[in-house]
Amino acid sequence: MANPKIAIFDLTDCEGCELQFLSLKEKLLEFAEDFDIAAWRLVQPSADPLPQVDVAIVQGTVITQKDRDTLKAIRQNSKILVALGECARTGWKRKTAQKQSNTSMARVTSRRPLTLWL
Repeated sequence: MANPKIAIFDLTDCEGCELQFLSLKEKLLEFAEDFDIAAWRLVQPSADPLPQVDVAIVQGTVITQKDRDTLKAIRQNSKILVALGECARTGWKRKTAQKQSNTSMARVTSRRPLTLWL
């Protein structure tokens, strides 16, 4: 059986969550043995078009139309969407600039039944 495919994406954010991934060092290499990393901007060139994956991990806030379009495409190409970090979970940075984050996220995630918020 093939390893599950995962992808890690970031929208508008502070990069803090991705840096935490990198700080795992050897554990990250062990993780990569059990999963196929189909896309991750910090370790490989841009995945264009977006790959079909089992799990998509998204960090960052939907601020621009491009962020929203990207998130919709990620959701369509993934079986499970995981929002990682405060920016993705609550719209942290955006809440101070605009009050639309939760509404935008609800529109994006309402098409598919399984979305996890961590």
